[in-house]
Amino acid sequence: KLYDGLGRLVTVAADTSLLRAVNGRAMASIGNGTTTFGDFNGAAALVNVIAAALAIPATSLHVYVKQGTYVIPATITATGLDLVIEGADQSECILQNTHATQTGIVTTSRLEVRRVTFTRTSTATKAITAGNLFLTDVTVTGMSVNLLSGTGNRVWDRVTLSGAGHLVDLGAGSATGSLLIRDSRLTSSATGVSVIYSVTTGGGIGAVTLERCHCVVSTGTDSSTESGIVDIESDFGQTTTGARTLLKFRFLECT
Repeated sequence: KLYDGLGRLVTVAADTSLLRAVNGRAMASIGNGTTTFGDFNGAAALVNVIAAALAIPATSLHVYVKQGTYVIPATITATGLDLVIEGADQSECILQNTHATQTGIVTTSRLEVRRVTFTRTSTATKAITAGNLFLTDVTVTGMSVNLLSGTGNRVWDRVTLSGAGHLVDLGAGSATGSLLIRDSRLTSSATGVSVIYSVTTGGGIGAVTLERCHCVVSTGTDSSTESGIVDIESDFGQTTTGARTLLKFRFLECT
């Protein structure tokens, strides 16, 4: 499916000829079509380049994002792609979720995002739901990041998360492995919610480490059991046989 800059479906085939292969990986650049130009252009360029890669179908895709704002009018399902989204400038490469409820990007495959900012124009609560997720120099405003089924040792560097809800959900699926967050800032502005949260049974990530991170929670008075920096429910990691995954938390040089 291809979309125009207003989020309307365009009934034309994905132009796979604009993708090029480098070392076995499909690659393309996107521009806003006004001040920056790439292989795919316009507000819907990110949606369209991923659609083109899936139409081949490609197994991997590297998207270079030039300065501009790119809309996500409905969930981008990128499962099946080893996907890298690399921005030219963190503050000037904006991925904007315009849907009221849907998650921006969903994938059970590997996803690496660098130097972009996720924002929203409506009430969507999730920017990314992914399994093997790697973030570097990424800002997420008003939405959470959720781990889905997948194994591996995930690393997030210099990430800024802020919003009025839970910012990191460890229990959005049967994710295993570990998560390392370094040199990042996590700010939850609502009373009664936690920065890092999990409630889902089945599976469960094994270890979370925060190094040199700054966490901020609301100073309001609240009796909710979900408030604070970390809220892990008692059934997190529980399998159908009743066994539980031991979750190890470490805070190193954090404030």
